Amino acid sequence: SEAVQGAAWKVLGPEYEVRHVWDPVVSNLLSMKNAARLVTPDALTPDDLIYTHGRGVWMDRPDARRVERELEEGQAPGKKPPRLYLVKGLGLFVISPPVMSHAVVDTALMILSVRRWAEKFGGAVPLSTKERDFILNWEVENYRAKLIEKKV
Repeated sequence: SEAVQGAAWKVLGPEYEVRHVWDPVVSNLLSMKNAARLVTPDALTPDDLIYTHGRGVWMDRPDARRVERELEEGQAPGKKPPRLYLVKGLGLFVISPPVMSHAVVDTALMILSVRRWAEKFGGAVPLSTKERDFILNWEVENYRAKLIEKKV
């Protein structure tokens, strides 16, 4: 969506791209009545935390101001801007540096699938604050995250 692309460029700069993803994982998730509730909890795995920055953002329609606000709030110390924006009826929009967009999309599809299927078993359990802090401060993950971001 032009709204998501414009907001990403305005806040993060033109070195970021927005990829539109519409595949069976996304369409099945978007068809669920509780889709918004499924995509917004925090990260489930270390890869989810590092590549997608955890929670997704649900929108009933493309909303550039909402995307800008989410990205700006994610610039605060100790925070990361969400990379996943699901728009009802339109699909998944992934914001990332081009060099890592495939990894972010692959991770997003895996996590969205897990969230969808976990719902049948009581729901997905996000990483706790303590677990997230450990992962983000873990030397190996910290190094990997910095390498990913430097490849822009």
